[in-house]
Amino acid sequence: MGAIELVEQAQAGDADAFCRLAARHQRSVYLLALKYSGNHHDAEDLTQEAMLNAYRAIRQFKGMS
Repeated sequence: MGAIELVEQAQAGDADAFCRLAARHQRSVYLLALKYSGNHHDAEDLTQEAMLNAYRAIRQFKGMS
């Protein structure tokens, strides 16, 4: 299933679709957080916070980025 379909399903309230979408991007988010924080534990916390924020805001995502 493509990212667009997963986003649409997540926007409709499908938590499993969001989890699958997040899993595709978790590593890259983690690596970016590690680059900026320089600490494994902080990078994990930042990744979790970013995913939680994305989950909370998925309904407002317009696909323009």
